[in-house]
Amino acid sequence: MTKSSLRTLLSAIVCAVAVGLGLPASAQIGATFTFSDQNCSDFAYGGSPGARTLTCVVAGPPTCTVTGPTTGVINTPITLTAACSPAATSWTWTGGNCAGSSATCAANATQVGSVPYTVQGSNANGPGPVSPTFSVNWTNALLAPANCTITANGVNPLGLPIGGGAVNLIAACTSGGAPTLYDWTGGTIAVNNSGSATQSTNITGTTIFTVTPKNATGSGNTASVTVNVAVQQAAGLCSQYPNVSPTTVVSWGQAATWTTGASGGFPANRIWVLQVTVPPSAPNSTTAGRFQVSEYQGLPTTRQLTISSQACDFRFPDYRGVNGPLTWSNGSTATMYFGVVSAGQVGTTGSMAGLVAGQTYYVNIRNWDTDLNAVSCPAGGSCNAAAYYGPSAP
Repeated sequence: MTKSSLRTLLSAIVCAVAVGLGLPASAQIGATFTFSDQNCSDFAYGGSPGARTLTCVVAGPPTCTVTGPTTGVINTPITLTAACSPAATSWTWTGGNCAGSSATCAANATQVGSVPYTVQGSNANGPGPVSPTFSVNWTNALLAPANCTITANGVNPLGLPIGGGAVNLIAACTSGGAPTLYDWTGGTIAVNNSGSATQSTNITGTTIFTVTPKNATGSGNTASVTVNVAVQQAAGLCSQYPNVSPTTVVSWGQAATWTTGASGGFPANRIWVLQVTVPPSAPNSTTAGRFQVSEYQGLPTTRQLTISSQACDFRFPDYRGVNGPLTWSNGSTATMYFGVVSAGQVGTTGSMAGLVAGQTYYVNIRNWDTDLNAVSCPAGGSCNAAAYYGPSAP
């Protein structure tokens, strides 16, 4: 037998024989002692002279536990290790992608959530018990917020009435990391690094609100929303009409749809006006925008649509915009196209209107068939309409 403990035992036996024969302790006597037990995986030799012991150490199947990080980031491997005693020679894993691994597993996950892992070790004495469950909580990598927007809760498509009112703003991000801070601007809101995704305020005029969601990784995109407040039309051409709705303010560059059904309907003699101001810095257009009016939950109605530098301008078109609207369109779906042009290019023809940067224009809508010179909406009826604004580019 070659174990060091057995060699020590043999030396002790030789010494004891020498003493028993009356020989000096240092006498050298050759002897061989062999002891074998297949149930022993090792021997332990101990005790004191005269009371030596040789102990058989019997090993069974391994008992294992899983060690490693308890959290992980999806799509980023972590190392899980099977710690077994006595040593294992093979391992059976369960959980995630660990099946077939040896003493270590490069665990990974593609979805967030908690994943349980176990391991069962085996050696020459057979398989041991299954380890206690080891759970890893997989999370998204910490990213800046993304795809963030603001919703003006409770504000109807026509905006707030004349004089304004309360606005409830809600910020939300649909991807990236979860925001923990919000930078708000607009109106009376002066909140930086607020932990709240909502803000409430009152406005008296059309207001642009912005928010920049943030977390420990960085800032997300800045989202904005324009809350319109209707304005009363001044005198002028509108004074000759008995029923003019408060003006709907259009935010340049932001596609939008409004419906008259949200403001009490659209009877035969009502005029509906949209107001749009071209920013002074607006470049000339490469792609035309459009204004369109069509049916909305009402009777089929032929409408008239014009765009002019004056509100309630239903005069015969003057493509220069001097003595009448730049253009007009009639029909149950009426459409006008426009683009930003240089001041000397205003004279357009057909249904295309040339708008000048820095100027305010009015899109005028009524239930009137110009070709027949008659009201198209029945008296006493409500011929609801939807108006759409599609911006030009750039």
